[in-house]
Amino acid sequence: VKRPLNAFILFRNWYCRTQAGNADWNTQRSVNLNTTTAALWNAFTPAERAEWEARAKLLKEEHTALHPNYKYSP
Repeated sequence: VKRPLNAFILFRNWYCRTQAGNADWNTQRSVNLNTTTAALWNAFTPAERAEWEARAKLLKEEHTALHPNYKYSP
């Protein structure tokens, strides 16, 4: 069972999906994309981050309900 996604990964996944139609998207390497999303994330206001944190919290709660005995072990 995979761990629930954290707020940044949720944002990154959303950003990647929304940029799929962008002409530059196909030419960006993963490193550039990570740098771009990290810069955007770091520029967020607390309110903007709170939205993603709330989404991550909901996913974590769903994950806990589906897998009550889950324990992370790398």
